Amino acid sequence: MDFRNRKIIVVGLANSGIESALALHRERAIVSVTDNSSTPEVKKNACLLNEKFLDTEIGKHTEDFLHGAGLLVVSPGVDNSALPIRYA
Repeated sequence: MDFRNRKIIVVGLANSGIESALALHRERAIVSVTDNSSTPEVKKNACLLNEKFLDTEIGKHTEDFLHGAGLLVVSPGVDNSALPIRYA
């Protein structure tokens, strides 16, 4: 599958989320990552992605951040009732 220039949202910024985001970034997707937590691990991972010029949203999920995404990648720990899943 060709991910180049596709807007993709990754939901969750723990291990699987960050690895998914980085893999998609290497495939030249336009990747953004959202996590409703703001733990030290999430903050650290958000900083790592920001250094690679990926947009992140932590501490909340908002419809504005999700708008226009063509694909949603959901980490295994994300609850099915989370806003990004309902929005999709």
